[in-house]
Amino acid sequence: MRAIEKDGHGLVAGSRNHEEDDLVKGRFNYRMFLSKCSNFIVQTLIGVKLKDTQCGFKLFTNKSAKAIFRALHIRRWAFDVELFVIADYADIPYCEVPISYTDIEGSHMNFLTDILQMARDYILIRFLYITKLWRKEHTDNIWDAFLPVDVSSSPRSKIE
Repeated sequence: MRAIEKDGHGLVAGSRNHEEDDLVKGRFNYRMFLSKCSNFIVQTLIGVKLKDTQCGFKLFTNKSAKAIFRALHIRRWAFDVELFVIADYADIPYCEVPISYTDIEGSHMNFLTDILQMARDYILIRFLYITKLWRKEHTDNIWDAFLPVDVSSSPRSKIE
């Protein structure tokens, strides 16, 4: 984190998609295929240039966590992708590090409905950030641009 941190901001993402086979034990072929498809879409459609946005391992500086989660709109599987879009808009540095893990049975993902939901969310992220519909107005303070219109009723307003 210290290597990339800038003005108290930084984000490190764990990656399961790397060339170090000794760190990947028992990765299911269908998960590897879905991960590669998802990453291709995220990199081409949305522009996030990471090998694995969906890994659960994320490390934030305190300052970055407050700023990013306050601005987050997506609440399902694709929220990870929006994290990096927000980081890009806010010039928060991030990087990827390989992690060691083992796939286990019992995923909570419903492949048909959740894949459709993720595809919808990817399209929403791309469209709503490009058109700036998720930014209420231009501001010099990047964090104000992501606030909901009625901050007092938003669950995001509870983050201090």
